Amino acid sequence: MKTIAILMGGTFENLEKQLGLDKNTFLEADNGWVWEYATGLQQEGIEAIIYILSQKYDGIHQAKRHGCKVRFLPLKKWHTWISKFLILPNRWELTAYWKSLLETFAWQDSLQAALREDGIELLYVQEYWPIRFDFLIEKVDIPIIGSDHGGKEYWGI
Repeated sequence: MKTIAILMGGTFENLEKQLGLDKNTFLEADNGWVWEYATGLQQEGIEAIIYILSQKYDGIHQAKRHGCKVRFLPLKKWHTWISKFLILPNRWELTAYWKSLLETFAWQDSLQAALREDGIELLYVQEYWPIRFDFLIEKVDIPIIGSDHGGKEYWGI
């Protein structure tokens, strides 16, 4: 069986703030593109593990309704501290670029470890235009697919 990881954009804490989801509610969710993708891949005999960055959580968990796994990729501790100072709006390209770059440095180690531990053969990345995608192409030794889910294009330069 092939195993792929689906790397969601942003952090769990942003999702939590925007949608009012806690970890358990997220693991019980049954709507949204990521659940549809994971279910479709499983129906084709491909194991999909959803990866999401987090300041609070880490480890792998079982999604309640879909049976797929969700791995919270921990951000380095300094990210929680420094993110308090990165409150400038993303509407400025340079601000968005630096925020994305700092976030990438905060999770690169946990991503590499998770890819090895989970035996991931392909990485699907939500949004190919932020700096993190450029970084992944250079640093990850497995095939990568980047997508555009209609996010904020000004996050990339």
